[in-house]
Amino acid sequence: MRWGITVLAVAVVLIGRACPGLAEHLTLVPPTTDESASRLASDPSPPVDLGVTLGRDSFRLGARLFGALGVYGAWLNGQARPDGFSLDGRLQHPDRAFTFKLNAEIDAGARRAFDALIAP
Repeated sequence: MRWGITVLAVAVVLIGRACPGLAEHLTLVPPTTDESASRLASDPSPPVDLGVTLGRDSFRLGARLFGALGVYGAWLNGQARPDGFSLDGRLQHPDRAFTFKLNAEIDAGARRAFDALIAP
């Protein structure tokens, strides 16, 4: 008896997976013939990816624009260190990219003065 139920359950699952699922999508919604909808469909704006991350001692700003000619983008990272700070970034064009990095060391006296300005 148990064997027969197991075989029947497996057969139902296999038949259910073999049959294509039928779905009626948007059958109750009339089709739109609005000019603005057709204009938006024919001239889509390029997707944009923006990112902002803020941490205790660091930040990251970035953006990418995906177009028909390729990807354009830029990002900037900053980080505070015990002896100074660093900035690095990138400008991206479909043909080439420009990367930069700046490491600045601050002496102890300037650091104390800077901390006094920032501290509440």
